[in-house]
Amino acid sequence: MKFLTLTKTYPDFTNRLIKYFYQNMRIILEKQGHQIIEKKIIDETSNLKYWKRMNKENIIKKLESNDFGIDYLIIFQYINNYKGFEEVFKKYKIILINTEQTTNITRRIKNTVEYLKEHNNYIFVDYNRENYLYYSKFIDESRYLVLEPYLGNFKDEYNKTIDLAIYRRKCKYNDFLVENHLKNIISKCENMAGKFNKKRIEFIAKCKIFINIHANKNYKICETHRVNELVASKCLIVSQRCLNEELVELKDFIFFVDDDKIEEFTENLLKNYDEYYEKIYGNKKNQDIFRKIRDKYEILCEKIKE
Repeated sequence: MKFLTLTKTYPDFTNRLIKYFYQNMRIILEKQGHQIIEKKIIDETSNLKYWKRMNKENIIKKLESNDFGIDYLIIFQYINNYKGFEEVFKKYKIILINTEQTTNITRRIKNTVEYLKEHNNYIFVDYNRENYLYYSKFIDESRYLVLEPYLGNFKDEYNKTIDLAIYRRKCKYNDFLVENHLKNIISKCENMAGKFNKKRIEFIAKCKIFINIHANKNYKICETHRVNELVASKCLIVSQRCLNEELVELKDFIFFVDDDKIEEFTENLLKNYDEYYEKIYGNKKNQDIFRKIRDKYEILCEKIKE
């Protein structure tokens, strides 16, 4: 089969969750003998000083006549991201990759749900099954697939030089959390904020213990792109509670703790790091830790044949 991936030019389409999803999906599909081509849509939302010329109408025309000769479209996040493509999308089978939290329902999510309720030509790929607690009201499970980020290719041993780290954003919610629950330990934490791509991975690789906090009080879905990076880097993770932790594939590698217990629990981990590290990771290899996640990418290959 032949797949066309439609991306756009603004930052939403370069985040690492999409990167992990798409890289692994592409590798596995190509190993199965499928062909994937990519087109970047340049439209009124693009920085035309950089991209020079729009190509949106040209892509739509080629899709209308199937000049690309494709069987599937791969798109990201929201139907709203592809304004003007709604009619032509009806002609194709679609893989829609979701990267958004459903504990913070936006108009874009609602619009996507309306589209999915009216059509049956899609496979909906999500990064965490917690989101299905919302989408199950609208989407049949046969069209829904969870593919958490696969990082079994990360190395297995690291030189840990940072005792304690956190990703603290500049926002009222994080300030409230620190002031009320992390005041005594925050001075011991190195902050991951402002570190991206290679620098982010290098930072995580040095961390012994990482405190995982949500970006907003309305964000309760476990961010698997972050925690899976932490697990692959053999960090001990102390996380705020999530919507339904039992649905997180790597839950056995994460300590989910009530807000008012995070400090005490983290201090105990610091004092007994070697004992807890051995209990959680021991000699486990990342290929084995991520094997179940890797297998689910194979399920996608089966679904597209249906």
